[in-house]
This record gives sequence, C-alpha cells and structure tokens, in this order.
Amino acid sequence: MKYYNYNRLIHLKDRNGKTPSVFLVTNNRTAGKTTGVLKLCLDDYFKKGRTFVLLFRNMYEIKSTHLLFEDVCEIYFENLEIQSVSEADGLFYRLVIQGDKTIGFALCLKKSDNLKKYSAVFRNVFNIVFDEYQLESRDYIKDEVMKLESLLITISRGKGELVRYTRLFLLGNPYDNINPYYFKWNIWRRLQPNTRVLRGDGWVGDFTLNEEASKAIGESAHSHAFNSDYTAYAKNASYLHDQRDFVENIKGRFIPLFQLSYEGNYATVGKTKNKIHVKEEERKLDYELFAFSTDRVDEDTKVIKKTKPLYKTLLMSYQAHKISFNSLRAKEIFIANIVENYH
Repeated sequence: MKYYNYNRLIHLKDRNGKTPSVFLVTNNRTAGKTTGVLKLCLDDYFKKGRTFVLLFRNMYEIKSTHLLFEDVCEIYFENLEIQSVSEADGLFYRLVIQGDKTIGFALCLKKSDNLKKYSAVFRNVFNIVFDEYQLESRDYIKDEVMKLESLLITISRGKGELVRYTRLFLLGNPYDNINPYYFKWNIWRRLQPNTRVLRGDGWVGDFTLNEEASKAIGESAHSHAFNSDYTAYAKNASYLHDQRDFVENIKGRFIPLFQLSYEGNYATVGKTKNKIHVKEEERKLDYELFAFSTDRVDEDTKVIKKTKPLYKTLLMSYQAHKISFNSLRAKEIFIANIVENYH
C-alpha cells in the first residue's frame, strides 16, 4: 500500500512564499493520510524529540488514542507499545512508551478553555493533528474554528516565546465543501474540480487522489454491492456535496418573497409549488432586503435575528436539500447569508 507522503507537503510555501503553519490534506478514503501522519509524528519524536498532539471533538475519543497506532506500529515500528495515561482527572491524556516517556497528547476541542492553564505541559509539541476535520454528518461543534484557534495558542506557548511555530495537519475526505474550515479560508469559493494545491495566508492545501486506494475501493465487493454516489465519492475524491449541487432552472410559477445581498450582488428568495428557490437578479426596490448579520447591512436592510423562524426554516431547508438556485452566484449569496452565519 502506498501511504500519503507528507515530505512534499511540508516543503510547500503559502501564497506569500512563507512557511505555512496549517496543512490541509484532502483526498479519497483509505488513501493513507492517517497512517502517514502518525508515522511523521513518531519519526519526529525519535529523531528530534518533538512531541505531538492529536485533536478530537469529543471526550470519549481521547481515552483510547493509543489504539490508533496499532497499524502504523505493526508496519513501521515493530515492538513499539504505546499507552494512554489520564491526566488532570481525565481532562487530557498523555501518550507514553516504555512506561513513562511522553511522546504525545490527546486533547478535546470542547475543552479548549479548561486546557489553557496547562500550556506549559505542551512546550515540546511541534506537530498537531486533527483527523476527520470534515464531517459527513455536518455535526460540527459550536464555534469549532474559534475553539481550534484557542487551543493552538495554548499549545504553541512556552520555551521563552509567546507563540512558538507549530504545524497543524487537518486531514479529511472531500465530503462537503460547505464546511466551517472552507468558509474560514474562503476555500469554498476558490476550489475547482482540477485544483491540486491551494495556498492562502499561513496555510496550504493538498487535494489529491490516491490511485491505488481508488482502485482498491472500486474493486472491492462492498463497492460492487452498493454502487452508490457514496461509492463514487469514496473512490474518486469527488465531493458528495459541492457548490454545484441544486443549481437548476426554475420550474413552475415563482413567487418572490424577499431579497438577500452579498458583495454588491442580489438574489431573490421565493417559492414555487414544491420548493424554495433562490434567483440571482438586480435589486428590486419593491422587495424587502433582509440580512441575518449586522456585518452585511445596507441602508434599506431589515436585520432578522438567527433565532427567528424564518432563518431556521431557510437553514433547515438548505440542509435538507429543499432549496434550489438558478446560478452559482445565487447560491453564493444565499450561503454567505445563511450557512456561513450558522458556522
């Protein structure tokens, strides 16, 4: 099996020609991302004494983190035994070898506030790994990106520096390009089907296809049995949900309700007999202009709180795939107002 090789990725520069601190790895399932990054972490520890952090969303996930190393140890580090040791009444776990040698830590994003006081414990951490940063369930935790940033600051203190250089690896499959991380770095608007490398300020993203893994999935008995859209996504590193979904012509009589705006462009939200439809068009002064954030308020805009039924209805309709759009721009306007505010 050819596992993902991080050596090329860590030598890429961001769009300013500087060394990035965030590395996004997005490719098809079973492409060896996790095995590859765990090997990188262990190699870094044994060669340079650098410890690492594995991040998780939920507390139950950090308790048995050592089990994640069974495969990589069997392949590359024969006879290496890793154990998880509880610290601070289970707030976080140390990963140890030979009884008491700390090689890494397992932390929970939800506990970012509680972990601030323990920053000195992580003073030797260099590599930080967050696997499955894209969720098929879309069930991200509240203020997830902010919690991640807070935890990175906690980890990156110490050794006489206010903020040390550390590397964050975000690993995921291309399930849904409408996610909080793609919003944060504007990837959802820049990513194209043929994009392989994308650069931003302080980050670089690698979007690749592992041909060997793709072939293995395609030839598996499970793939032949199910043969679904999910099979194609798992095999081909194609987004199961992307910005082109539900862009179609209006069918039936369109009844306009109100307008939304984004970056000087307007879209009318209305309904047909069967669904909600969003239509890109010029500003119509006889239509009310709504906003769901005070960040995007024109002189004639009516701000609607996100707690109101209208906002919740639009968000749930989008998540249930019951909204269509007449153009990519119309979808962009809707997403920027509704979905981005949610994340």
